[in-house]
Amino acid sequence: MYRLRMTPVRSLLAAAGLLCLAAPPALGAWSAPEQASRGPLPARAPEVATNARGDAAVVWVRGARRAQMIVASVRPAGGDWGEPVAISRRGRPAIDPEVAVDGQGRVIVAWRQVVRRRVVDTRRGPVRQAVYVVRTRERALDDARWSRVRTLSSGRQKVGPPELAVDEAGVAVATWHWGTGTAPGDRGFVGQVQYVERRDDGTWTGPARLSRSPLCAEVRLPRVSVGLRGHAVVWWQCDLPADRSTALARTRVPGAGFGTEVELPFRTGGDVTADLAVAGDGQAVAVSADENGTLSWWRGQTGLTLGLAALPVLGAADRVDGEDGAPAVAINASGDALSGWIDAGGRPRAAPIAADLGVGTPTSLGPADPSTGSARVAVGSDRRGVTAWVSDARVMASSRSSDGTIAVGEAVSSTGVSETDPPAVAMAADGGADLFWTRITRGRPAVERATSTP
Repeated sequence: MYRLRMTPVRSLLAAAGLLCLAAPPALGAWSAPEQASRGPLPARAPEVATNARGDAAVVWVRGARRAQMIVASVRPAGGDWGEPVAISRRGRPAIDPEVAVDGQGRVIVAWRQVVRRRVVDTRRGPVRQAVYVVRTRERALDDARWSRVRTLSSGRQKVGPPELAVDEAGVAVATWHWGTGTAPGDRGFVGQVQYVERRDDGTWTGPARLSRSPLCAEVRLPRVSVGLRGHAVVWWQCDLPADRSTALARTRVPGAGFGTEVELPFRTGGDVTADLAVAGDGQAVAVSADENGTLSWWRGQTGLTLGLAALPVLGAADRVDGEDGAPAVAINASGDALSGWIDAGGRPRAAPIAADLGVGTPTSLGPADPSTGSARVAVGSDRRGVTAWVSDARVMASSRSSDGTIAVGEAVSSTGVSETDPPAVAMAADGGADLFWTRITRGRPAVERATSTP
């Protein structure tokens, strides 16, 4: 990994308005926080998605223990949020929801749910575990009925949390870890990354294996990003000897299958700390941190394989605050991106990533706070963006305007928000943004929201 100080590029970014200093908020004022969940049951872990025109959907977990269910609410562009509806089957715990919205407003939700319990052999002796499968439902924006529940994974082994992304035509990719849930070397060990695709006719493929490299003792934490026109990257952590790890990926261009498995430039001590996003034309942008927390930014083009080249950083190098400060990145249709993280001093930071130019000077979004939680980012068109995090038990948000300036963060919620549950954020092309978070109110967790209009 390397960084370059390039005065000509720095001057070009400054001229384009991409070197960002603190400025007044660029989005419309955030609405007053309101409760999104209903009733007396606890609600937590929201995830939100939107398409370019502003159709949106949010999901969360409602209930506790065996009664946990997945709840969804949908909002058409310019309209109001609908009543939350439980969409998972009753009787078995359902957790880890993911949501995506295609260009026509079709909402796709995936989650994992217990189907049985079993005993597996480990070196420590027999262990009883729950076996999860991935399930999905969907609905059109103009149809209040949800589709039947589909099971996407095999119940022969258990799955980890699913990841889901969709293009504007409704072609979706879901991925997960599938295996015994035991350690490499245990009797009968199985561990692999799988995926399925939703075709544009609404049918789903059967699960297929992506991870095959002998480099990995175990594969974990798969992620997926899909561009608006169908370019896709699935990538995951590959555990190496001596407590080191790297990331492997497979890519797809529209109308083709996934290509060769390749290593991404994220090799590090401990777990991989990185994020990756894909633009409409297949450009990929990523940010990663090494074992010292030092950040690097990358850009590449999807094809049969994905090669990422280091981007020049126009400012001092920065370091993240371990796993809690993990970097995040989002990219718009034209390839303009925004990255956010929590630095080693507990300060929220953000930096623009201009298409084909480099990384702008990192900007401080607020004061240092040792309890600050991980940042989340979202982008719209014309360089608009938002970075959200939790500090001092409040949700904070910073906006990036169309002229490239990044504002100092402002409090969006009341106190009582957990730093361990990052806020969920999404942004439409016009810059309208939605924030959801979990806050303890009257002794129980509830999901709240706020909206900012352009």
